[in-house]
Amino acid sequence: MAEIQIGQKVKCSNCTEDIFSVFQVLIQCTVCSPQLNLCPDCFALNCDIGQHQGDHPYKVVDNGGFTVLGKDSWTAREYLHLLDSVEQYGCGNWEDVSLKIKKLEGASVKRCPEDVQAEFCQRFIDSTLGKRTWNEELRGHARDHTQCNIVPPASSQGVGPETPNNISLHESIMLGYMPKRDDFEAEFDNHGESLVSQLNDPTPEEEDLDLSLKVAHIELYKNKLRERERRKKVAREHQLISQFFKENPVINERKVSFSKKRKDKNDLLERLKIVSEFQTVDEHKAFMRTVAKEREIKQRIKELQRFRKNGIVKLKDSHDFEIQRLKRIRRKKELNKRADLGCDSPISIKSEDLSNGASPMMFNQSAHSPKPPDEKATSINGLPGFDLLSVNERRLCTNLKLTPAHYISYKTCLLTHHLQKKKGQTPKPLNPAGLDKNNRKIIFQFLMRAGWITAY
Repeated sequence: MAEIQIGQKVKCSNCTEDIFSVFQVLIQCTVCSPQLNLCPDCFALNCDIGQHQGDHPYKVVDNGGFTVLGKDSWTAREYLHLLDSVEQYGCGNWEDVSLKIKKLEGASVKRCPEDVQAEFCQRFIDSTLGKRTWNEELRGHARDHTQCNIVPPASSQGVGPETPNNISLHESIMLGYMPKRDDFEAEFDNHGESLVSQLNDPTPEEEDLDLSLKVAHIELYKNKLRERERRKKVAREHQLISQFFKENPVINERKVSFSKKRKDKNDLLERLKIVSEFQTVDEHKAFMRTVAKEREIKQRIKELQRFRKNGIVKLKDSHDFEIQRLKRIRRKKELNKRADLGCDSPISIKSEDLSNGASPMMFNQSAHSPKPPDEKATSINGLPGFDLLSVNERRLCTNLKLTPAHYISYKTCLLTHHLQKKKGQTPKPLNPAGLDKNNRKIIFQFLMRAGWITAY
């Protein structure tokens, strides 16, 4: 049941007249809901209204018109109006205070400015209440309110590292960041204040539903403020502002060696950045160390599996194997460069043919046979299946020195193998004879780029 405030207008539930404009008290039923108020005349008539019966228990409610400090003193309502008016107009502006009291109490109450000043000084300054709250010795002494009551910014209250001070003025302006305030010009959900900007102060006549709606708007706004503070805390702890300018430099001097890092490591860091929102700085660093260690272990396992596949069972033999492997890779790169330049030497042709299983007699014939200058570009023209190939496929066959028929056969085997694996079936070994591992990888990547194979 809502409490009746002093000075509130209350109408009688029977005669609908303003009770306090005529009487000093009202009768309120303690049983009926919603609240039922009666004036003394209607209560004396023992009226029944709806579910209300004349024998219901009741209580008497005063409107604050009783005197507090003696028979001829001010009423409780006048003292409340006096304190509210002094708070609004200030101590000393007795003319406006007396007008406000007269307006609230009505024309029947006449309080001149001298009476208002005398009553206020007597009751609230010279009395015991004033002696306990007013220190005359400190009156007139200036007090510096700019130092002791300053609330330090959130960054200096131990919630996280200090704000970044190594960014230039130009960078701060670009980002809309104010380092001294640790704030941004455009906050997260910058229009969140619109929820409470149009709310008015509650009035006595306002319904409970409207009050609940205002409270709900305020709670929504508080949630937005909490989210803003949480995001600022994450930015301070992880130094996101400094990291932003390191990864996105605006001048050449701030460029760092991020491009020299491994691309896979950068991709991993980018994917795991979202996790840092729910972790502290130490937790995120520990998490990144464990992820990096996991990747190193997996890489080492792959190396050991490669050694075992090549028949190496002792670590001391792996060093020689790696040296020979690097030499083979380097030799193959040199051969490819020579092939691209069109200046294959007899030795290079012999090395390539040896890897494909050709006989030594073929080396001598191919090495000493004259080659037309445009043979590389026109070697597959007119061969069976040449018209079925696209321009890119013809170029691929020319570079890999494959005939169109062989390329179509290899392409069919790779697509069949891919479809079987995609359907969940156990793929059969369909490696065509004469297709080495490198050419198979090149053709497979070409088919992926062309859209023939979407995933593997």
